[in-house]
Amino acid sequence: MIFKDGQMAGFALPKTLDDFTADWMQQALRTHAPAARVHAAKPTLVIQGTGTKMLMEIVAEGGTPDRPLPASVCVKGAYSPNSEYLMPRGRYINEAVFYKSLQPELGMRCPQAFFAEFDASGQSVIVMEDLTLRDIHFNLATETVAIDAVRSGLRQLAKIHAKWWNGAFLDTIASLGPALPGGGHEARQREPATWAKIMTLPRAAQLPVFARDVARMGAALDRLRQSHLTEPFCLLHGDPHIGNTYIDEEGALGFYDWQTLARGSWAHDVNYLVGSTLSIDDRRHCERDLLQDYLTELHALGGPAIALQTAWEDYILHDAYGLFFWTVNPVEMQSEENNIAVAERFAAAAADHDCLGALGV
Repeated sequence: MIFKDGQMAGFALPKTLDDFTADWMQQALRTHAPAARVHAAKPTLVIQGTGTKMLMEIVAEGGTPDRPLPASVCVKGAYSPNSEYLMPRGRYINEAVFYKSLQPELGMRCPQAFFAEFDASGQSVIVMEDLTLRDIHFNLATETVAIDAVRSGLRQLAKIHAKWWNGAFLDTIASLGPALPGGGHEARQREPATWAKIMTLPRAAQLPVFARDVARMGAALDRLRQSHLTEPFCLLHGDPHIGNTYIDEEGALGFYDWQTLARGSWAHDVNYLVGSTLSIDDRRHCERDLLQDYLTELHALGGPAIALQTAWEDYILHDAYGLFFWTVNPVEMQSEENNIAVAERFAAAAADHDCLGALGV
């Protein structure tokens, strides 16, 4: 892992998708099963996004009962058109850090990783299980999730939050930044001309008046960011919205896409999961109950005992994050249909909770 005091020994990572050969896959899988032998590796599907995902069929032997080898894997790495820009900024390292060094201690409900590594250039490669081989439902932004599944997801988040609560260990991970960094994308979306264009999109038609005011929305984010500077921090998934979750064979919610691993307030993850996954009516009916369940689990796992009312006052402030970013999402990142669905949920939550009033803007 790249810590602030040095770098780990490098592993030769493929420079292009064509370099994912049977020989390379054998070398990678031997970090999981030392006797692994890979006779063939064939790409079957490539999905481009911020990171590239490639499904590969493999013919392999040499696994053991406790470390079996799969017939198909999902390879994820920095091979998209914008990777060259993002790699030096450490955008991809977090996910490899999570699967290589953090997940083994956490036991989160997420894809199994057979290999995870990165190098000094900022490239990372994770060879993980192909979830399409299981009876998995990948949640879509236009859908909503059942209350009990969201409850199971919150209990998973309590695991990662409690493990290193206010822990100095998190300061040693060089790639780990704040959940609300500011600048960059946020600053561009707050520019008057950009905001005006966003307000002409179909998603804007459903927004309440306060959510159309860029000055108030920007001030709300600034206040929220300031609150993160004074609160206890923990390790966060960072981006646990509905589109980064799935429902497994047991009906429980799991998480994938750990690229935005961050440090910050527990309420960031909790609000973002609840607000993006539940229908508006379900959220109104059960969110206090879900919050109390999360707090109970957090304390049981070694985290602090936080009173429900204290937690509620923090939780509602974070509506501002989900509302802003699902209002400004470029259609290159999320379809307009997705933006309409999730922005509506966060707009309703922010209105129900008087989020901006609670933030004093």
